[in-house]
Amino acid sequence: MNAATVRAPDELGYRAGVPNSLRDARPADLLGDHLDAFLAAELPPRPTEAWELATLGVHPSARGRGLGSALLAEGLRRVDAAGGSCTLETSDPRNVELYSRRGFSVIATTRIPDGPVVHSMLRAPVETGRP
Repeated sequence: MNAATVRAPDELGYRAGVPNSLRDARPADLLGDHLDAFLAAELPPRPTEAWELATLGVHPSARGRGLGSALLAEGLRRVDAAGGSCTLETSDPRNVELYSRRGFSVIATTRIPDGPVVHSMLRAPVETGRP
């Protein structure tokens, strides 16, 4: 899958590149035995005016070519043009380093019972020099 979803606070995200098998999947289907633990976990609230980096993925066979970085850069360009901040959650420790290099900071860490540790991250608005 080569896709990114960056949602403005007042927009719905898009599902370009999401495999048909996942388009209509319910959370219970995706989370399986972890659904109850996921629902019981309390992630910190997002800033209400923040954009959300909902999904960023590159098919394993296409990794290492800069596609993920290009998708992220384009999404953040749109956020910056709007003067917004951006939030995301990741449970992959490697992603924390990746997103930190792009200006995100960990604002909270949540352990999902019998599940992963989720890092909530925020990227503050970037001054673009535009009026």
